[in-house]
Amino acid sequence: MKRTEQVLWVLFWFTIGIKMTTSKYGFFPFTAGMILSSFYFYLSFWLFNNISFTGIFKKENYVGITSMRIIGTIAIGFGYSTAVMSILFKIMSWPGSLIMLIQACFGLVVSAIVILVRQSRKGNNPFYIGLLWRNVLMIAICGILIGIYALPAEQQTKIFHNHIRP
Repeated sequence: MKRTEQVLWVLFWFTIGIKMTTSKYGFFPFTAGMILSSFYFYLSFWLFNNISFTGIFKKENYVGITSMRIIGTIAIGFGYSTAVMSILFKIMSWPGSLIMLIQACFGLVVSAIVILVRQSRKGNNPFYIGLLWRNVLMIAICGILIGIYALPAEQQTKIFHNHIRP
């Protein structure tokens, strides 16, 4: 994980914690979630392929990286972006969060299977191990949030500290 990704995740969870404990307003989690989601959506090829930020447009930084690997990291970035947005939708209790969580989980499970197959062919490659750990973590978070849907609405309101207006 690059430092930028770590900082964005800490910021995202911190703002979610503030929203769930003290504030009924969701501006801060929304902003942090949008930044993190956009980060994965637009810069996944840079993040996962260990390319320096200043060298994104330099051809020599892509030597040894296959086009399938770049396409794969872009697809995984789309999946992570969807997962972050679905987490945000569930935390904010917005409509459509369940279908987004299911879609994100499905995409992450498919990508985890592809990563496992690629890792079995390539051996213990740190690139695939890092992606696999991210996938497992995202699948677990999405799975927990899908499981929360089984709870009654009153329990969900208590968990997410959402104030229902009359």
